[in-house]
Order: sequence, then structure tokens, then C-alpha cells
Amino acid sequence: MIDIHCHILPGADDGAADLEQSLEMARIAVASGIGTVVATPHVNSRFCLNCAGIELAVAELNESLLETEIALTVLSGAEIAVTRLLDMDDHTLGLLTLGSSPYLLIESPYLGNLNFLDAQLTDLQTRGFMPVLAHPERCPWFREDRSRLEELVEHGVLCQVTAGALEEPFVRDLRDAGLVHCAASDAHDTNGRPPALRPSALTIDAPAKLLAGELLSLDALESAPCA
Repeated sequence: MIDIHCHILPGADDGAADLEQSLEMARIAVASGIGTVVATPHVNSRFCLNCAGIELAVAELNESLLETEIALTVLSGAEIAVTRLLDMDDHTLGLLTLGSSPYLLIESPYLGNLNFLDAQLTDLQTRGFMPVLAHPERCPWFREDRSRLEELVEHGVLCQVTAGALEEPFVRDLRDAGLVHCAASDAHDTNGRPPALRPSALTIDAPAKLLAGELLSLDALESAPCA
């Protein structure tokens, strides 16, 4: 399986506190059946991680995984707050894509103007990037009116839901409406939010296509078993 949303980098944000916890998260991921993790540290007003430093941190973590014989591959990425998009040029955004794909993981906002979100996502697409909304099931606007999310998806925005929320009624409704494209752990630690997934098209086929820069086929996903 492939986990495209995981806060596994040590000391980067509110995820793994240190290398020891990163390695323990990696062990949990491997035991769950995950072979590849995309490290997606927060890029927001609270965590101002040097974007160019993410790739270096990922390389160092992969070295530690090799030394400790943990069979996990970590790729670089980020979870980007909508409010930070205005500050970033194409080169900077290119450093934050999921792996080497054109996909960007954008955090679904909890506050602010929904029209602002729509405009920012459209701007990303115009610039050649492909936005993926992280955990839209947590966004109050989408819970109040699902049609708001439907409109974004109709315009090419993809949705990544949290794997642990797949059995929630609202997430089931999203999936029945064709608004779920992949699932990920959004892991932050080893206990409360560990990097564990269950096999399905949402955790195998869909993320593989994302990392390859391919478009997703919802028809194929709808016929696959639920994670």
C-alpha cells in the first residue's frame, strides 16, 4: 500500500517528535502492509519549514530506514495551507508536490472564505498543478453543503479522505457520490494517529496513479472493496 499523507519527518511539525518516533511510525506502517509513505509536513503559518529542506530531511530519514533495515520508502511532499499558496511561486510549489508528480496536497480549510479556496485551486490548475484536498470530511462548509465539494470535483479537484474515517456516514456518502479518490492515514504519531491502512483501491491503485502523475478512474475505484 501507499500512504500519501503522513507526518513522519522528525521534528518537522506536530507529527513525529524525533527520529526514534519516525522509525517507530515506519515500523507500524510496514507491519500494516505499507511499502511507500509520502512525508507531508505542514506548510502553514505555524510551521515554516524550509521547503527546500524537506527533500534533504526525507533523504536523511531514508538513510536511517536503510541502516535500521526497515523496508519502507519515504518520498517528499507537503500538506499546504491555502493561505500559504499566495506566497509561493511555481518553483517553490514544485518542491512540495507528492513525490515527483504534479499533484499538491492542499489542506481543507476550517475557517475563511470558500470562494477564496475555489480561486486558489483554480489558480493552481492554471499553473499546471493538480490539487488534492486533504481530509475534506473535516471541512465545515462541505458538511453543511456537499454540493460545494461536488463543484470542486467537477472542476478536476481530487479528494483524499482519512482512512480511519471511511466508516463514518458522511464519508460513506461522499464515496457513494463519487467524491473520494484515495485514502491515507494522516498519521502524526504511533498511538493516537498511527500510519495504518487497509488494502483497497483507495490505498493501492489510486495513490500509485497519483504518484505516477496519472489521472484517476473513478469507475475502477467504485468497483473496488472499501478500505
